[in-house]
Amino acid sequence: MTARTHTGVRPLAAGTATRLPWWALSLSMVAFAALFVFIAGQGEARATAGDAADGGVGGVLTRVQQIQHSLSR
Repeated sequence: MTARTHTGVRPLAAGTATRLPWWALSLSMVAFAALFVFIAGQGEARATAGDAADGGVGGVLTRVQQIQHSLSR
């Protein structure tokens, strides 16, 4: 005897609308606004070609050393 499998998904009746929870819309709006602000702020960034310590791994290590020095005081 074969058993009927239950998928747990019921088809919606014609004309039935599904609703999202309130946080689904607000979360996507907050994420969009944060990305927009992040991208819009990129125009203010300036790179210095002469100072290699400000970019890459060397810049990070220099900044970490500065923070460690200021915390050890």
